Amino acid sequence: MAENDDLKNVMKEETARGRRPVDTAEKNRIERIQRAIVKAWREKDQRAFLTALREAGMKDGTPEFARALAAFRATCGRASP
Repeated sequence: MAENDDLKNVMKEETARGRRPVDTAEKNRIERIQRAIVKAWREKDQRAFLTALREAGMKDGTPEFARALAAFRATCGRASP
């Protein structure tokens, strides 16, 4: 199964030649982070949510980080830090 996925990734990268390049590793990383955020939101797991934000490149103490945390808390309630 992994060979099939690798082959599909190579094919995507090759067909994108001459256009905007496809970075399958970055695309997979973004999808993994999105899934982690959705899972944390569904489970109301603040710790997992914060971990996903940090993995996405958000820094503690930034306005963007604070807004995301406030949105999480507003919709899920205050969970353990």
